Amino acid sequence: WEFEVYDAFVTGIDEDPQQVPGTFSLDQNYPNPFNRSTVFAFDMPKTGLAELQLYNLQGKLIVTIISEVKPAGRHTIQWSDDHLVSGIYFYRFSAGEFSAVRKLILLK
Repeated sequence: WEFEVYDAFVTGIDEDPQQVPGTFSLDQNYPNPFNRSTVFAFDMPKTGLAELQLYNLQGKLIVTIISEVKPAGRHTIQWSDDHLVSGIYFYRFSAGEFSAVRKLILLK
């Protein structure tokens, strides 16, 4: 048997393609409680304005962590703020018609 190769090229398949989520979702931040920094993760099924805001227990807006257009997909945000005092806070994620709130604890 004899083989002759005249033109060869290699193609690849992405083994871990970015899956577009079917729904909006907001995960619990981690770690929680946290000391120096924490990570927020959320899913967006379509491109749109994403807002992540932090509130104190009285409902006062403390800081807007993000307010920007994000593409469809899974997103993670690592965040820290040296000016916050220890305590319980709420974070709110909103995108389009979706809105969700979770509790976080800062321990210094």
